[in-house]
Amino acid sequence: MREVESLAAAVPPTQGKKPHMRFSIKPALLSLLLIGAVAPAAASAAPTASFSYSPSTPVAGQAVTFSAPASNCDAGPCTYTWSDDGPDGRGGVSWPLGTGRTIQFTFSDPGTKSVRLLVRNASGAGATGVRNVTVAAASPTPTPTPTPTPTPTPTPTPVPSGCTVTTAAQMQARAADSAGKVCTVSGSIGSVTLTARPGQRVTFQGNGTASFANVTFDGAANITLDRARVTGGISFPDRSGRTHGSDIVLSNLTVGGTRAARTMPTALLSVRGGNDRITLQHSELAWTNAGNSGNAGYAIRAVNGNGEPINGLNVIDNKIHHIGADGMQLAGVAALRVERNEIAYVAAEPGSSEHSDSLQIMSLAGSAQARILRNHIHHVGYYDETATPADGYPAGQLLVHGWSDVPVLFQDNLIRENRNYSPMFKDESDGSVADNWTIDHNTIIRQGPPQPSANRSGYFRGRHVLTNNILARVEGTATWTKASGNVVQYGTVAGGVTDSALTFSTAWLSTDHPAAGIRQRAGTSW
Repeated sequence: MREVESLAAAVPPTQGKKPHMRFSIKPALLSLLLIGAVAPAAASAAPTASFSYSPSTPVAGQAVTFSAPASNCDAGPCTYTWSDDGPDGRGGVSWPLGTGRTIQFTFSDPGTKSVRLLVRNASGAGATGVRNVTVAAASPTPTPTPTPTPTPTPTPTPVPSGCTVTTAAQMQARAADSAGKVCTVSGSIGSVTLTARPGQRVTFQGNGTASFANVTFDGAANITLDRARVTGGISFPDRSGRTHGSDIVLSNLTVGGTRAARTMPTALLSVRGGNDRITLQHSELAWTNAGNSGNAGYAIRAVNGNGEPINGLNVIDNKIHHIGADGMQLAGVAALRVERNEIAYVAAEPGSSEHSDSLQIMSLAGSAQARILRNHIHHVGYYDETATPADGYPAGQLLVHGWSDVPVLFQDNLIRENRNYSPMFKDESDGSVADNWTIDHNTIIRQGPPQPSANRSGYFRGRHVLTNNILARVEGTATWTKASGNVVQYGTVAGGVTDSALTFSTAWLSTDHPAAGIRQRAGTSW
């Protein structure tokens, strides 16, 4: 049990940094960490950790080989765990690179990577080695210039000689007349509404001082907002029955309040129907409260209401934390992608009547599979870092609360240290919609217990497909109708279980239930 707790503790919540990778813990590694019944190994010399890497001057996007041939580990089996301590060094955010004596890893971003190797022998003794690896920016591949065909020179369209923005009025004008340009934004702009639809993308890029109160895209298209702070929120009003807003990119933004002063918007990002192909990436959404309005404090609320669908919503590589209502509430969205996000500390403040789901996915639109991949979800049900599992909250939290009449793939996510008042995965099908979730190859550590005052209990409920997941110290009960290939540690299946109902509690798995798709630990392997 101590090994399971150490595994979860090794992945602390990000402190103001944006992740550049996401991961899923391999079953073989987790099974070694979780097994507490192996006989103690004979005393042996402590291992040593040292490694080399090649190439010696890697560039972003190039595979780097890490090898530890000089490491000494006599008392096998030994484990070799590689991680990147990040720019904040040891004790900050750490992201896994892989396991094994030799691995390959490709860094997507340039910079200095603090690569750490942990060598641990069968007796539990360990040693670490750290090296700084400088990753250079990749040089763009030159595009061959074709031989031009002489054509008449068109009369150029007049554009501003320089593209700078210091006011909302300037930003509105540049959105309309600066097609294909990158405009520098500086200072406090206040609130701005953009409606322009330039033929080529206009990028508004902050210079380090750019800030907004609120930003509204009302039918706008082909605009990027990059590197700015938004203290209120970003909204896309309903465009049903009118020209749709489309192709908006929100990148490297900081949206919301602060630890000392949480904000209470309807949502930090609000998208309504009639908006297409909206992307939020590499951004931080944080610090909201919900109050008692029942309609405030969300990080992302993309709901079409009674209007037309939202055709294309991408939420990728963001940090979403300290949210007083749902992390994401999504309904009427077609072609949904939620990938490589960190979602943490999602809980209504004491005294609020709001509930808080990390993901509330209601009936989706279209026919394309929705993809929820490689996210890190932790401390759902905790208001902040000082909260404990014994704290009582006025409203409960569901980890993933969803149903869908289009396929949803929930895969390769790490889910840890959460507390929920109701099923961790819950469907509310009324019989008129299909339950099309596939929940596959996720790692789920330390869930529960549910709040005593809850009128519902359990962590898994529904008719979705549950396959090849690792469940460690999952407290509560569960019912499932379709399951196969799952591994349960510190869990048990009650008597009479079939492949149409699974039940878990905190005792060791006592017997195999092949029909239910659950395997018992066998010796030192699964």
